[in-house]
Amino acid sequence: MDECAKHLGPRAFTADDGTVLPDPVRLRVPELVAELVRA
Repeated sequence: MDECAKHLGPRAFTADDGTVLPDPVRLRVPELVAELVRA
């Protein structure tokens, strides 16, 4: 999942409070993929 998150961009690494993390926010990955599918 971490490798997939790299392709989703910075939002996959940004916490709700705006902190950019070195590792992806794994709970955000499905949400970002769903947005891509709807686009």
